[in-house]
Amino acid sequence: MSKKNIRILAVDDDALDLMILQRYLDRLEQWDTTFLPLTNGNEVWQTLSMQPVDLLFLDYRLGAVKSTEIIGRLHREWETLPVIVLTGHDEPEVSEEILHAGAQYCIPKQQLSVDVLQAVFSHMLGP
Repeated sequence: MSKKNIRILAVDDDALDLMILQRYLDRLEQWDTTFLPLTNGNEVWQTLSMQPVDLLFLDYRLGAVKSTEIIGRLHREWETLPVIVLTGHDEPEVSEEILHAGAQYCIPKQQLSVDVLQAVFSHMLGP
């Protein structure tokens, strides 16, 4: 069975979290991922305008900026781009805020795993 290609932009101000995410993505069975990591949320706009991606991962907090602020602008310019927010917070209020802003998924970082990503990708992108 051939793998589906998917281009992923991931933004997190913690390079270790980006490395962990990439390792999980590399282990997905059904997808061949091209991983574009950024540690600066301000680079999102330039990267998106130069390189189309299929999916965006955002950290909930990127320095002083919340992912919800980025999602608001993102949906005005790239309204069909799916967004998954990763957060170190597992409070229901944070998840509600993120989903209300327009993200498709909110995944607490402590729950991130290959199995969770496999399930999310299957739901969002098909089997």
